[in-house]
Amino acid sequence: MKSRIHIIVFVLITQLFAFAQNDLASVKEMFNSFQYEKVIEQAESILKKDSLNRDVAIELLRMKAIAHYVLNQKDFTVLCFVNILKKNPEYQLDPRQNSPKIINIFNQTKDNYLLAEKEITNLQATQQEVQPVIQKQYVRNSLLRSFAVPGWGHLYANNQKKGYFLTSTALVGLG
Repeated sequence: MKSRIHIIVFVLITQLFAFAQNDLASVKEMFNSFQYEKVIEQAESILKKDSLNRDVAIELLRMKAIAHYVLNQKDFTVLCFVNILKKNPEYQLDPRQNSPKIINIFNQTKDNYLLAEKEITNLQATQQEVQPVIQKQYVRNSLLRSFAVPGWGHLYANNQKKGYFLTSTALVGLG
């Protein structure tokens, strides 16, 4: 019984891979025959599939980016390159398959993308460093207020019920 399930799963996976390869081959054929509008249209529909292999997706995005470039749609070219880098930040265009102009645009996009990713990482690290300092100041301010007037620190910390209870208890104790 288990072997049948394994065989069925294997057949399904190979069929999905075969469909992806057929889709890629049809887009490559359109690309090689300079049908760039069709390349963009077909690549977009294939890229919507969840079960798409990463390498197939990258190749589709590469052809789509070049098609956009040829059609003078530079912003879409850059967007395709960013999507490639999201899938594989280490990706390099092959100089045997791509013109120097395309490689130059890709490398500029990659530099900007990696710089933005580095800045985001630095901002996240800074935020994690600042958060404990802010929390310490918040706790210190709450404590100082509670020492001045019982319950005031809880009110400052948005713990209304406990703050009002302690404040009223302190006032009753004074009176």
